[in-house]
Amino acid sequence: FFSTNIEKVDILRYAIMYIHGGMYLDLDTECLKLYTLQKEADIVLGGTTLADVPILGSLYGINNNILLSIPKHPFWLHILHRINIYNISDIWPNFIRISMYTGPYCLQYVYENYPDKNRIIVEKELSVAKIPNKDTYFIHNSAKSWVSIGDSVHLGIFIAILPLFFKPSLFMSKKYWIASFVFVIILIFLLCRKNLSL
Repeated sequence: FFSTNIEKVDILRYAIMYIHGGMYLDLDTECLKLYTLQKEADIVLGGTTLADVPILGSLYGINNNILLSIPKHPFWLHILHRINIYNISDIWPNFIRISMYTGPYCLQYVYENYPDKNRIIVEKELSVAKIPNKDTYFIHNSAKSWVSIGDSVHLGIFIAILPLFFKPSLFMSKKYWIASFVFVIILIFLLCRKNLSL
C-alpha cells in the first residue's frame, strides 16, 4: 500500500499520537532547552521555515518532526482519514509526493481545514533547521536519510522555478538563472558528500 518506509513512519507517529498522546521527536531533532507550554492546549505543532526562496523570501509552514498531544484527540483521526482517501499521482517526485501524502504538507492541510483549532497551538519556530537564537527550543538537523539525490535535485529545481509563477519577468533575468544553477549544483554536491560519508 505504501511504497516507502517513511510513509509508514509518518502514519505510525500520527497513530501513536492518537492512541497514547505524549511528545514525538524525530531522531535528528536536538533539544536545546526545556519546553514549557505558555497556555493550555490539547495539541502543539511545530511551525518552521520550510525554505528560503529567492524573491518570495521564507516559506513558512508546519513540520511533523515535533508533535505534542493529549490521547484520543480527533485531529489525528482526521489526518489518518485523509491519508486513507487521498490519491496522489506517482508523477510527482518522491520527496514532494511523500510530503503531500503523509508528511508536513499533509499535516498542514489538515490543520488549515480542521474546524476546531481553539486548543491547537502552532508554535512558531519551535524547531529550526538553521542557526538557533535565544528563543529556539529545538534544532531539526534535517538528516533527510529518506531523500535520494534525485529527489533533492527535483526539490532544488522546484524551489528555483517557484518565483517565476509570481513574477514572470524573472524569466528574462540572467542573474536569477545563474543563481538558480549555482543553487542546484551546491545541493547536488552536498548530497553526494553526505552519501559518500555514510
